[in-house]
Amino acid sequence: MLSITTEASALKSSSVARSTRRDALLAGEAPSAEIGCNRSFLGALAAAGPSPYDGADSRTCFANFQTRYRGDRDASALRGALFQCQDAGFLNTGVGLGYNTYANPFVCRPADRQSVRERYTGREFILPNARFTALPSHVDIPLDLGTPGQRGFL
Repeated sequence: MLSITTEASALKSSSVARSTRRDALLAGEAPSAEIGCNRSFLGALAAAGPSPYDGADSRTCFANFQTRYRGDRDASALRGALFQCQDAGFLNTGVGLGYNTYANPFVCRPADRQSVRERYTGREFILPNARFTALPSHVDIPLDLGTPGQRGFL
């Protein structure tokens, strides 16, 4: 009985720890081993050096990663370099198409009736870093949406 209680307590503690780490990451806490980031990801961050937000530039950041990183060149390392050098989020698929686990609002069916392909929500873009102050305060973009009732969407 004691063994079962101890195992159940350990599982609950492990689940709470994972949830706490995930919440910390989503809240913007710095990547660390304490919140679940693996060695390749953290090694890539260290090798890449300062991000463009800290005064560096993307090209130098990638060059630093290329010359300084000594760990496994795996998906985690690549995500670390993209995170540090281009501010690519950790949900970036890396295949040019954004994926979402939620229902795609442009597919007029509930999530459980949408295919995996329909959950790809559109193209991903990685742009050079820029400060918001360098961007215009607004931009008018004319949209040609066609005639209502004559288009194949909404």
